[in-house]
Amino acid sequence: MHLLKNKPNSSITWLSFALTIVTGIIAGFAIVSWGTNALHLITVNGDTTIIKLNTAICFLFAVIAYGLTTVEKYKTPGIVLAIVLIGLNLLNLSQYIFGYNLGIDEFFLKDSYTQPQGYPGRMTINTSLFFLFTSFFTICLSVRLKPKITELLIPPFWAATVLALVAYGYSFANSERIPNHHKLSPVTVIECFLLATAILVSRSDEGFLAPFTKKTETAKHNSRMLVYGILLTLFFGWLRLRGELSGLLQHDIGIALMAAAYILIIMYFTKITTVKLNYLEQSLKKEQALSEQIINSLPAIFFVTDKDNRFIRYNDNLLKATCCSKEEIEQLTPHHFFPESERYKVDNYLQQAKEKGLVVIESDLIDNEGNVEPFFFRTMAIDYNGEPCLIGTGVNISERKNAEEEIKLLNRQLRSLNNRLDNIREEERTTIAREIHDELGQQLTVFKINLAWLKSLPKDADAEFENLTTEMLALSDSMIHSVRRIAHDLRPPALEDLGLAEALRIYSEEFEMRSGVSIHFYSELDQLELPEDTGKAFYRIFQESLTNVARYANATHVEALLDLEDDEIILSVSDNGIGFDIDSVTRKKTLGIIGMRERALITGGKFEINSKPNCGTTVLVRAPLYQEADSGNY
Repeated sequence: MHLLKNKPNSSITWLSFALTIVTGIIAGFAIVSWGTNALHLITVNGDTTIIKLNTAICFLFAVIAYGLTTVEKYKTPGIVLAIVLIGLNLLNLSQYIFGYNLGIDEFFLKDSYTQPQGYPGRMTINTSLFFLFTSFFTICLSVRLKPKITELLIPPFWAATVLALVAYGYSFANSERIPNHHKLSPVTVIECFLLATAILVSRSDEGFLAPFTKKTETAKHNSRMLVYGILLTLFFGWLRLRGELSGLLQHDIGIALMAAAYILIIMYFTKITTVKLNYLEQSLKKEQALSEQIINSLPAIFFVTDKDNRFIRYNDNLLKATCCSKEEIEQLTPHHFFPESERYKVDNYLQQAKEKGLVVIESDLIDNEGNVEPFFFRTMAIDYNGEPCLIGTGVNISERKNAEEEIKLLNRQLRSLNNRLDNIREEERTTIAREIHDELGQQLTVFKINLAWLKSLPKDADAEFENLTTEMLALSDSMIHSVRRIAHDLRPPALEDLGLAEALRIYSEEFEMRSGVSIHFYSELDQLELPEDTGKAFYRIFQESLTNVARYANATHVEALLDLEDDEIILSVSDNGIGFDIDSVTRKKTLGIIGMRERALITGGKFEINSKPNCGTTVLVRAPLYQEADSGNY
């Protein structure tokens, strides 16, 4: 049941549950006694019933209605049953008012003990009023209808049942029997007290008992004082009653002594409560002062806003950041401290914080003097003083933003420098290749011609001279071949004359001849014109990839592809070698991989390398087709 799930004070909810069950058991016992004609169980002196049938039925209805309303999915049937109970008791009261008998009780069972002349509904007016109030409170508590009024009415309603119970106890002590002139039976009085108490203590988290049941020091102290006060009052009342009955004191003296006892109880409890509350108030002031110091010592701005987004608590950093006084800040909302272009986003941000519970955002903050500073805000929804509020912090990230800009600028400068150095290297290679080809190559060619002419002269030279000239010719051929190879490596002419695809194809064939690793290169982009820097970068990446294959991969086959996809030029090189662990190689900062990645970034593209041990390696480069080589924009 809901009673058992109510967590603020489990002992109170268990008490309400137990009292409700006891009330229902007593009512059920009375109904069974009437139904089985075992009236001797509920009669006194053989002619007076201690509880009427319709009263027992109403008690059972009241208990069931109250129990159903404590369970969310059965709340509606409980309310309906409470309304039915109200209707029955209104009809019962109408019989007393208009002097007629509807025979409601006769509808269930014949009641030969109670004459309809005195009790036309066979339920007293007091009992009917009790069920009307009980049903009304049950409905109000279940639907939270006018909780302030309910909280105000339930305590005097409960006190009335206590008064009735005390009156019966007093009459028992005087006469030792049930007086016939009493309008309520003793079982009815007891059940009224039990059910009223169950209703009083059912809502420990709100209403009348909330100050006594909350898990605070003040609540614990107040609950102890309440229990002591009730016990002492009952004790002094019992002493007064016994004193009068035994003749030890007169009625007037008993009243005076009772009043004096009440005064002493109030004075004593007031003193203890005041001391405790003064101590708690001083502790609270110290805690508030400490919290203010902690809040103001934060390096960030701190604020709490109410449901209308107005500042209700803040630290000095917020006043400094906004250049506002306390009077000004309390009239404004966070909306006023952001650029107009950002205000819509900020309003959505605050709404999301209320809905999601926690959000973060980066935005510029504008103070009253028009200065703009970037801030990082973290805001979450809380309950503060019983209302939904937002609590947030803001950190000035100007230094971080400046550092980020400096890093970006440095990266742009480094990449621009790297691009410039790469261009210089390519220019130097072109110059060296041209000089080797034009000058050294020509000289070696002349040298070869001269040697050939020398050899063709008819001489009577011996065999040693013949061998020397032959050796010089072979050497000159080797030198010419070396010069051509060096010139080709420094600046492959195929890259400029035939394009990137053909240059890569030629290099693939040379690599296969030198390394013995079979390579299959595929491309249909022979006629594609690329930016000069993109072609150079892709060619050098291809060279470095195959060099790594020859050095480390221990591969037997390589698949290479140059293709075009969505205006992006793609180069892929895959081998069937031993592979490697990407993370370990990345931590070593291998210069070859770094160089390939930087070349790809210079073209505005992306570089990826995928490998696993014993699964081969794949190098993938993408670059935009129509973007010129980077000149410092990355």
